[in-house]
Amino acid sequence: MGSAVITLRRMGAYLRAHGVDDWAAYIEALPPEGEEARAFARSQAELGYPDPFKPRTDRGRFMRKNLPGFAPNPRALSVLVTLEGLRERDEPRSPEDFESRLVAASWEHWEPIEGGVRVAWTSGLLPLERVDVAETATHVTITLWERHPPRFREDGSPSLPHAVRMARSTEVALAAPVGERRVMNGATGVEIRRSDFPSQSKDTGAAPE
Repeated sequence: MGSAVITLRRMGAYLRAHGVDDWAAYIEALPPEGEEARAFARSQAELGYPDPFKPRTDRGRFMRKNLPGFAPNPRALSVLVTLEGLRERDEPRSPEDFESRLVAASWEHWEPIEGGVRVAWTSGLLPLERVDVAETATHVTITLWERHPPRFREDGSPSLPHAVRMARSTEVALAAPVGERRVMNGATGVEIRRSDFPSQSKDTGAAPE
C-alpha cells in the first residue's frame, strides 16, 4: 500500500505542475487500498517507480489537455486508470485484445412507430453496426450491436474509452405490431416496458437481420 500512496502523491504533483489542481486533489484523496490507486502503482512499478511521475500513454496528453475540461468524476477517473494504470486483468494480453469487437448495447426505452418501434439508449461515439430482432407470439427481443475499438493499440498501450456519452435512438422494423407482446432487451434479457420519450439523435443504416 505504501507504493500506492507514493504514486498518488507523485501523480498529484505532476497534475499540479500542469495547472490541474482540482484533479490533483482528487487523485491524492483516493484510498490507497482501492483498485484505482493499485492500478496506478502497478503501472509505475512496471516503469521502475520513476520520480517524478512518468506518464505511460501519449506523454501524459490526456492528463495535461483533457482532464482540465472535466470536473473530477468517476467516469473520467476510469478513463485515466485505463490510460495510466495497469489493472490486473489487463496484464495478460491475447491477439483478440488488438481486434475490434461487437458488443451488445443495453438500451433503455422504446415506443411504437409505423412498421416497428423506436428504441433509445445511451453510449459513447460507437458505430451501431447491427440490430438483431427475434419475434414470437409473446415476445419481441431486440439486440443492438455496437462496434468497439480494440482494447489495446498496436504499440500495446490501452485504447482510450469514450468519456463522452450521448442519447441515441434507432428505428427497428418488425414483422407485426408489438400489440400485447413483451419487448425484451437482448443484451440483458430484461423486459423493457413502453415509455414515451423525447426524440433523440437517430442512427441509420443498421438493418435488422
